[in-house]
Amino acid sequence: MRAGQAAQGGATGGIDDTTHQAAVALHIVDTVVRNKYKADPAKLAEWVIASHVEKHTPAKKVTPAPTPKPV
Repeated sequence: MRAGQAAQGGATGGIDDTTHQAAVALHIVDTVVRNKYKADPAKLAEWVIASHVEKHTPAKKVTPAPTPKPV
């Protein structure tokens, strides 16, 4: 069981950092696009639709209750 948990942890460990980097990149590109097409409302409207990203609030990690020791 622990091997499976370790594999999953290794596979998902970098997701938070990658998501943060993607958000920063989107912010930079958004600034460039808005400046480039500030006089073209149709292009800006397309960009707003194309660049929409759903916000994801990570679920709080729940600490499992300790298992009772056999008596």
